[in-house]
Amino acid sequence: MADSPQDWVGDWSGKRAALSTDRVGLVDAATGTEYTYGDLDERANRCARLLSDHDVTLGGGQSADTGGPIDGGEPAEAGGRVAVVSRNRPEYVDLFFATAKTGGVLAPLSHRLAPPELAELLGDVDPELLVVEEPFAGLVGDAVAAEERDTDCATLSLAVDGESTWDTYAEALPDEDGAFDGPTVAPDGPHLFLHTGGSTGTPKETILSHEGIVWNSVNTITAWGLRDDDVTPMVFPMFHTGGWNVLTVPLFHMG
Repeated sequence: MADSPQDWVGDWSGKRAALSTDRVGLVDAATGTEYTYGDLDERANRCARLLSDHDVTLGGGQSADTGGPIDGGEPAEAGGRVAVVSRNRPEYVDLFFATAKTGGVLAPLSHRLAPPELAELLGDVDPELLVVEEPFAGLVGDAVAAEERDTDCATLSLAVDGESTWDTYAEALPDEDGAFDGPTVAPDGPHLFLHTGGSTGTPKETILSHEGIVWNSVNTITAWGLRDDDVTPMVFPMFHTGGWNVLTVPLFHMG
């Protein structure tokens, strides 16, 4: 029996790797590096182990009791959170796939915010792990200072040109890239915390559930008539819904 779309909840990269292991799924425009779907799943497995070490797991972290309700029903169990301040990079994709595996929540934050705005969002997200691309280390430092609070979480740097303010994400990744034995993730559990544009004030948090992301992908594939040979540049920022839904996730879904 063929998988239903719902079966993709919790293991996006594993499902796709099983179907098209050696097919190129992502190209890093900055370096020209190509990643097959098999590569992406191995990267996600390493990242999932890193997230587990930092309690970015289902029911993990300080904020595990604040999930849902997604659809007006009983609240789904939430996961620990990883916040990211970065431009579009392959690591964003790793973190998306990895949080699906661990049951954690990915919270991309805009690097275009002023320090007080970023501080407020960091306070709302309350992450267990913060990943910062090195050019924005100063912004994050100013945000923490503006709020006069400690982020109270581990911070890792996405190094640029060998410079890093904190321990680097790359060095923190475990070597083990075999299949990750994750929990059973509830379809209505939160997967992405995204924020509005903030045109009328401080950006407001929105919660995207696992099943919401899956079915949005299915609807987009159907409505746009996407094919498995379609490609797209990832031009929309990953801290915005467009970065994921137009058309990153649907094309990963199509393979």
